[in-house]
Amino acid sequence: MMKHIKPATPGLVVRDHAQLSRVIPAEGAEVVWDGTWARRERAGDIEVFDPVADEKKAPQELKRAESKAKLKSKSEAPRPRKSETNEVK
Repeated sequence: MMKHIKPATPGLVVRDHAQLSRVIPAEGAEVVWDGTWARRERAGDIEVFDPVADEKKAPQELKRAESKAKLKSKSEAPRPRKSETNEVK
């Protein structure tokens, strides 16, 4: 059975035990699932993920982040002083 895995923490180097020269990249890779990968998952070294579900989830997370950034920028904007407004007295 094939599964997609990626290192659980950024910067962690995870080697494929079937091909020792192969390092699992941070964005993940497909591997043949066996007892070694199951043990590494239980130890917290790797995460199993579904790349198709992650692709669908990414645009929603991006929209949320953009809307939060807009709200934050609006709340941080300084209010104009009365002398700076174009009101006629």
